[in-house]
Order: sequence, then C-alpha cells, then structure tokens
Amino acid sequence: MEGPRHRHRHPGRHPLLAYGGDFGEPLHDGTFVLDGLCTADGAPGPGLLEYAAVIDPLRIDLGSGHALVGNGHDHTALTGLQLCWALHTTDRATVRTGTIELEDLPPRGTRQVAMPQEPGVGEYLQVSVEARGPAGRTMRHEAQHLGPMPLVPDKSPGAVAEAPAGVHGPELSVFRAPTDNDAGTIEPTRELWPTSPTRDTTDWHDYTGTDPRDATGTPGIVVSTAQRWLDHGLHRLQPRTLPVEPGAPAGTVRTLWAAPGTDLRTAPFLLTHRWSTTDLPDARRLEVTWQLPELDFLLARVGCVLSLPVDPDGDVEFDGDGPHQSYPDACAAARYGTHRVPARSLATPGAHPQASGNRTQARRLHIPLTDGTHLELRTVHAELDGTPAPQGLHWTLTPYRDLDVLPRDVMNAF
Repeated sequence: MEGPRHRHRHPGRHPLLAYGGDFGEPLHDGTFVLDGLCTADGAPGPGLLEYAAVIDPLRIDLGSGHALVGNGHDHTALTGLQLCWALHTTDRATVRTGTIELEDLPPRGTRQVAMPQEPGVGEYLQVSVEARGPAGRTMRHEAQHLGPMPLVPDKSPGAVAEAPAGVHGPELSVFRAPTDNDAGTIEPTRELWPTSPTRDTTDWHDYTGTDPRDATGTPGIVVSTAQRWLDHGLHRLQPRTLPVEPGAPAGTVRTLWAAPGTDLRTAPFLLTHRWSTTDLPDARRLEVTWQLPELDFLLARVGCVLSLPVDPDGDVEFDGDGPHQSYPDACAAARYGTHRVPARSLATPGAHPQASGNRTQARRLHIPLTDGTHLELRTVHAELDGTPAPQGLHWTLTPYRDLDVLPRDVMNAF
C-alpha cells in the first residue's frame, strides 16, 4: 500500500510535478509510481476511501435473510452494538424500520442476525450497525441489499419516437482506456483468466494463457489484455447501418460495428436500438440489444454511450452505489442510496488519464442540461442472455469519452 504518489519537481520556469518520461529520458518506468492513495500534493483519491472501508474493523455482510456482523480487532471487544434496518422502495419511500440490540462481540468474533424482511421487487434493505470500540470511540458501518428490479409488462412497443433533445447515441462501447494492469506493465493479467483451458487448478505463475503467442518458455502471459484489445481494433470500431430485419417494429435501427479491414463475417458487433413513446407524454423509451462475436479474450465492457449536453455547473442526482465511483474490485466504500454530486466531480482527474466515474447499480439519473432543463434516465429492465441481470446496469458518469483518454502513442498509431 502506498500513501502519496511519488513525484519529482521539474526544474523548469514554472514548478510542476513530473513523472517518468517528463524529463526527456529514453528509458523510464512511466506511470509506475502513480499508484498512491493520495495525489503527490496530498489530495485524497478514491482509493483512500476504499482502503478505509476495507480495513474498517466493524464489519457487516448481508446475505439472504440475514446480516453477519464481525469484529476485525485482534485484541479489543466491541460493545454496545445496535443494528438498525430500514426497508425502502427505489422511489425513496420507507416501508418498515426496526432496531435490534446485539451482545458484545469478542475480538475476531462474528454474529449472524436474522433480518425480519427481505427486500421485494423495487425495494432495498439498508442496514447499519453501531458499536463502541477502543477508548469508547463510536464506530458505525452500513450496507445495503437490493431486491430484484420490477418486471416489465409484455406489451406491444409504443409508436416510434425521436430521441430526447440533445441526446446523441446510443453508440457501441466495448473498450475503455487500458490500465497498467491491462497493459501488463506492473503485473501479469492472469487475474482476468479464471480457469485454465482444462478448467483445473492452475499455478498462475506458470500459466501462459491461451494465445499461441504466449507459448514461450517464460512463465506468465506474454500478450497483455490491452494488446489483445488493440489487435482486435476495439478502439477504432466504426458503425455501419444495416437493413432492418423483417417483422421488426418501425423505428428499429441495426448498426454493425467493426474495425476497418476486419472480416465482418468473423468479428461483427451488432447494436440494435429503438426509441419509442410511453404512457407519459414527455417520456421516451430506449430499447438496446447487443450481439457479440465469439472471442478468445475478455472484453473491457459491454455497453453503449449516450452523449448529453450536461451543465458543468449543475449537480447530478442518482439512485445507485455512491457517492464516489465504484468498480467490481473496488466497491467496499460504496453505499446504495440517493446521491447528489457536482457534475465537475463525476470523474477523478489523474496525471495519467484512465476510465473513471463508474457508478454501479444506478437505476435513476437526474442530469442538468445546458439549456436549463433536466433529463431523467431510469433503468427499466436489464437481461443477460435472456436472464434478468441482478444488478441492472452500471453507468459511467464522466465528461470524457474513452477515446479522449487513450494514451497519445496509441492514438497516433492509426
């Protein structure tokens, strides 16, 4: 674990923080030292909040019908424990609340507590626990458990409609700015390969992946995940509108996305979408379907981009995990609820720009636009291979497009 990011002061006329390659040296470590929890000038980053949540000795995990409360201290008991729970609807109405007094927890102890009610469709359960720790200090931790998303009634599609004013898209998104781990510059990307081809237990230090280029005498995956993305041209996919299939509702748009020079028979990405009217006069419904090719590597993401004229001086309100960004491997500090964030603070700036601003389980977004109006987006339903997706959609709220934060040498290569 590193605290502040390392840096050197550039000896120029105007003081600035410089890193590998900023001094004109031909050999350097690049962004190797840009992994601190704070910036070089002391500003806290999202990793600091995540670290605080991970090491919090008062722990709570929610399962089906129960909460597991734990004490992470090695030598100190937690006393005066009180668990409070509340059942809310995703429209922010409170259904039920309750309080449960708990016995003291010894060091490294856990206790399972039955929850009086599970969240139903369109509901979520919020649980918090308070305790007195070392020197009588009050500690508090909370967690949330979401119920299933409401089912969408099977009804005929509405009349074809135009996209809301100022909304552009959707555009296919299967790429993001690679991280150092994606590029394999700090450690191998073996964590992205869950099992070996024979699905047995594997020594990851000896496993060389599935690409023929990896079959060398040197342990570790030779071709990085980021290189596989670039080899496949995921960063330069271009759209081509296709004829509508027979029987498709009016207004359906089918778009094929592929890199120039790609054999379209073997590597097509298909994005189908349709804007339609709803029962509400000013509301529009967007239905999006993805069709992906068979690939021998993992995609960075599967989604679409909607470009909006956001007012940078306004606040974005959303229902989801927040208020700060969260990702599948960094979500301990995220809390489900209604959050309000300045538009300029949606993405975390960095000396080496990368994808930023993801909010998981976001089911409603209220976004200020430059013309003084607001646009509200709601996730109505999400499926994966015909099965309802339990966590819905992940929204990345950022003022940048993925191509805007690509390293310069990658952009200049094409």
